[in-house]
Amino acid sequence: MESLLRRDARTQTLEVVGAYFTEDVFLEWLESIDRVSYLKSELAEIPATFEALYIRREPIVPLELSGIPAIFSAPLDAAAFPY
Repeated sequence: MESLLRRDARTQTLEVVGAYFTEDVFLEWLESIDRVSYLKSELAEIPATFEALYIRREPIVPLELSGIPAIFSAPLDAAAFPY
């Protein structure tokens, strides 16, 4: 599969990101995620959502919870969503 970026642009991007995103920056980033409870829990859902969408190919259903859109990965049951 071809990349969306040209090879020279991809190489330059990886060099810039690699120069900034050192092991110390990465560890600081992980620690900062751990300090924000909702962020930690939302990021924890990513692997399961990825599996549902791309491995099991289940549909996702957007829900409105407290005015914040959320994604919940379960088979679609149209009767459960009358709107």
